Amino acid sequence: MAINENPGGGPSTAEVRSRCSREEHSEHTQTNGQTQAPEITVVTRSEGSLTAASGASFLAQSDPIPVRQQAITGTILQPKKIAVIETFTRELAHGSIPAALQVVSQQVDQSFAVKVDTLAFDAVPADDTRPAGLRYNIAATTASTATPPSEAMSADLGGLTASVSAVAGGNEIVFVAAPAQANAIKLRYPNFQFPVFPSAGLAGGVVIAIATNALVTAIDPTPRVETSNTTVLVMNDAPDNVSSGGTMASGTTLSMYQTDGVALKLRLFASWALRSSAGLAWTQSVTW
Repeated sequence: MAINENPGGGPSTAEVRSRCSREEHSEHTQTNGQTQAPEITVVTRSEGSLTAASGASFLAQSDPIPVRQQAITGTILQPKKIAVIETFTRELAHGSIPAALQVVSQQVDQSFAVKVDTLAFDAVPADDTRPAGLRYNIAATTASTATPPSEAMSADLGGLTASVSAVAGGNEIVFVAAPAQANAIKLRYPNFQFPVFPSAGLAGGVVIAIATNALVTAIDPTPRVETSNTTVLVMNDAPDNVSSGGTMASGTTLSMYQTDGVALKLRLFASWALRSSAGLAWTQSVTW
């Protein structure tokens, strides 16, 4: 794992990237034969906004310097595995132009990116298999009903910015929005001073503001892709193991070797957290 920090006012911007490419398997541990991503402790602070250092002042020569102590805690950031398998026939793999493997890989990669966005920005609590969505336990602000819609847009964007600006301090604020809202912001305010990113993982009408120094992530630089023509699969969106205690899984079980098929598996280790929940604000059902 590599932690890149950008020193600044208050908690520094930290982007934690999981370096688990094929050449770096050593960074994962083995537990009961299963690959496990390493844990990272991310330094966080007590909830609240950034303020001037309490007690700091000009001092005369030899005067004692004021001492202060912040409430510092740690958040465990353990990357979790996101994975999917796609199948197709060998005839399609070898007889199509462009190659089916390339087309399927691109489609899976694009849909995978949308899925990661959906999971990252949802409001689902953490469990043993996944981190909490970034909106978990953060209530949506009420969208403006002002008219015309341009006035509502201005009010919504201004309100979201104000909500996270205390945590951001002098650090950057970014907006993530459903595609229609992201495009509307860019068209209405071509010189908008904050970066705006569209996300197909958000429902229409959802707009999120994030103080970048409040967000920390641990994500593979690129998904890992593997193919096999000998594996046996349980053809189900929510499969069981192929067999358990000698009992075969219910549903269709398919052998890639017997059917002359190809299975493409895509894996990504990822996790995310907020160093302060006050660093994210969001609204929904906007009128613009």
